Amino acid sequence: MRVLITGAGGFIGQHLARALSKAGYSVAGTFHTVPKGIEHVNWLTGLYQMSLDGQQPYIDLSAFDVVVHLAFDLRKGQSDTNYKGTIRFVEAAKGSEVTHQIFVSSYSARLDAISEYGQVKYRLERYFIDAGYEIIRPGLVLGNGGIVARIASALKVLPIIPLPSGGAGEIPFISIGVLCAAMLQILDHPGNKEHNLFSRHFTSLKLLVQTIREVVCRSPNAIILPIPAPLMLRGLQLVEILRLPIPVTADNLKGFLQNQARLHESTLDGLGVKSETLIEAVEAANM
Repeated sequence: MRVLITGAGGFIGQHLARALSKAGYSVAGTFHTVPKGIEHVNWLTGLYQMSLDGQQPYIDLSAFDVVVHLAFDLRKGQSDTNYKGTIRFVEAAKGSEVTHQIFVSSYSARLDAISEYGQVKYRLERYFIDAGYEIIRPGLVLGNGGIVARIASALKVLPIIPLPSGGAGEIPFISIGVLCAAMLQILDHPGNKEHNLFSRHFTSLKLLVQTIREVVCRSPNAIILPIPAPLMLRGLQLVEILRLPIPVTADNLKGFLQNQARLHESTLDGLGVKSETLIEAVEAANM
């Protein structure tokens, strides 16, 4: 099977491309900025530089059986760029008779989303579902990239861990390896149109941070400093204005706060993929 992954240079994209190639798929990818050395990897049969807000390069989309849509501009204020750019690519693939298209959404995607990220992911979910394509909703992805890896890096140097309102509530999670294994099953056995990919064992933000600290940093003696969520949000917004490096943005925090309730049930079992415990997922994340 021939697969094209948009956003293949990202955290999930690179892991997925390697996993699919190892499983015998022919995998190509699009990149906004081509990572250094990527042209020498042996798990991509082709690579294309592409931007959601610019003119698309010529890609013979008829050469692919499946397109997995991961490309997303995480910069603030890029909602229309993400929405319109993704749809343009979907329509181009449809015009080339690619009948199997998969959109990688987010647990943050919901009608009442307060984060910009969740809002545009929800808009795109509706588009893909109405068009008859598949969507995937991962939980918080644990691995050597993305927001959790940034949090782990911060925990290695922070003696005190600030958390919004103590970090209560339930958060879905999945390790990058299990996510890729589940997506491989979806490609091998297409059928359901919506997939909720996260462990059936939810966690609290506080327990997640403590577990990362214990497993990754080998330091169980973390001091948790609860901060009222509105105050923490304003602080992050100020830090962003000052352009200081931070592991979590204000939009990330909005998503965290709203995602601490069970909206969806995991579909991992239906794919024959075992749910991880939190400590198993953190240990497998290799952060």
